[in-house]
Amino acid sequence: MSDPAPAPTVRCTVLPASARDPDGWLEREVEIRRSRFLTYLGRVEDEAQAREMIAVLRRRHHDARHVCSAFVLGPARDRMRSSDDGEPAGTAGVPMLEALVQRETAPGRTDLTDVCAVVVRWFGGIKLGAGGLVRAYSDSVSAALDAAP
Repeated sequence: MSDPAPAPTVRCTVLPASARDPDGWLEREVEIRRSRFLTYLGRVEDEAQAREMIAVLRRRHHDARHVCSAFVLGPARDRMRSSDDGEPAGTAGVPMLEALVQRETAPGRTDLTDVCAVVVRWFGGIKLGAGGLVRAYSDSVSAALDAAP
């Protein structure tokens, strides 16, 4: 019988105002089986602002294997987009989007909007499989939302 997978090493960081990005993005890092997942959450007003956030983070972390993203916009949450950025289809962007859409802002209210989530991943040499990727990306965004003010 093989040993159970070790619990992920989790480090959650909310940057002080003086060290935050100009837009005040929240940053959270998780390590799962030697892969590093760095999650950013930011308030955005429109799709152009969300895409700019993604572009800034892609430039900043140019050495990362994947920069996956998801955002929800509008009072009716009618604009939703996600990107797997090279991960197997449906294993990164969609779980991230689901974490945003299903988030309760109050008991029974799932109305989170005008938010962009970006997860930057550095591959650690151990394949996680499709299920592991779905859990990693979903959990990364959910934990960042837990830390959000």
